[in-house]
Amino acid sequence: MNHSYLRTMRRTLRPYHKLLVLLLLVLPGLAQAQNFTETFGTTAAGIDPFETLAAADTRNALDNSAALSFSGDALGSPNNGLSTGYSYANAAGTSVNASGGASIVFARRNGGAAQSQLAVEYTFIVGNINTTGLNSRQRISFGLRVPVGSADGDLILEARDGNTANPFVAIPFTFPVAPAAGNEWELVTTTASLPSTTNLILRVRKPANISTRQFRLDDLTIRGFASALTATIDSQIFPNTPVNQRSAPQNLTVTGTDLTANAVVTAPTGYLVRISGVGSYAQSVTILPNANGNASAVLDVIFAPTFANAAGPYPQTLTGSLTVSSAGATTRSVTITGQATAPQSILTANPTALAFGSQTVGTSSVAQAFQLTGQDLTSNITVTAPSGFEIRVGGGAFSPNPLTLVPTNGSLSTQIDVRFVPGTTGTIAGNV
Repeated sequence: MNHSYLRTMRRTLRPYHKLLVLLLLVLPGLAQAQNFTETFGTTAAGIDPFETLAAADTRNALDNSAALSFSGDALGSPNNGLSTGYSYANAAGTSVNASGGASIVFARRNGGAAQSQLAVEYTFIVGNINTTGLNSRQRISFGLRVPVGSADGDLILEARDGNTANPFVAIPFTFPVAPAAGNEWELVTTTASLPSTTNLILRVRKPANISTRQFRLDDLTIRGFASALTATIDSQIFPNTPVNQRSAPQNLTVTGTDLTANAVVTAPTGYLVRISGVGSYAQSVTILPNANGNASAVLDVIFAPTFANAAGPYPQTLTGSLTVSSAGATTRSVTITGQATAPQSILTANPTALAFGSQTVGTSSVAQAFQLTGQDLTSNITVTAPSGFEIRVGGGAFSPNPLTLVPTNGSLSTQIDVRFVPGTTGTIAGNV
């Protein structure tokens, strides 16, 4: 039997099969978001001096000629004044130095040299940028060769959705400080919430009638933020520490990449933090990222139990989590633990030595003083003067007899006055 209806069915299905294969080939490209860096190639194999962007793009001389479109009035720069002196985070998020190869100049070729004409607007345009899969906020950076006398407004950064008729919208950035003389390469970095589109158009524009200053641009990068934090500590276990005292510090190392906000390190109850060796301890510390969104800091963490959080019985274990947080990044936690032990009485004197010099036998010297402080005291304090000295407290009469001080709630802070009253000649020394 000739089953001709089966052959008919196959012929009917084949066109759809081919269409499905075609869609599978096309869709991955449409869905792929683009972090990219454009270095304009090397001086030997990139955009040529005074070559148009469109021409360089047509011959695939640019890093992203295959994926993006390049146009505008800017030209390839002469092979001098190459980018240098800055580092930036490339499309992969890796910190790299200026590419030092080809770049573009906002000028037109005139008489064999690149000249920027006052009445002419110059543009550098990149199209077909796919932002659909990027983070809602992106970082834009580029190296800019800044001439003397340049100022904010000399260049404008802007973008629009090329799939719509929407106009360009300016993207604010901090213009580099102009050098006192000559030209200097600087890194420009800004962040923006770019439209989610398969055809973002980014434009850098030098407006007409601003100046004849020449700007060069290199290492253009757009990268969606991928904020991340790490936190490691020398030891998660702190030494036993009496209540109202502080342990030796442990070092906490914090790093952050692609941060869009400050990183905040917060200590749990019974612990305190500070930037290593800087300032006073506190419950939390703020770490500021740099212009590239990177942050790195070493912090001191101490175990500092008090009656409020370690009322006993002792030893009492205090366990908690150090947290490191920043908007848009996964919060990191480090568990730490320590044992609070019973409070220990502490008594200190400041200063710890007094020198009275020479004094005639039978006379009294000018009084000197020291401050006596104590904490967690469990009984009265007796202050005894050595032979040849008299003491007093609170402006009372001097006496060679011992003084009794009564702590208040286990604490004491009292000024003790001392005077030298020698009864014999010679060197007299002793301890109060």
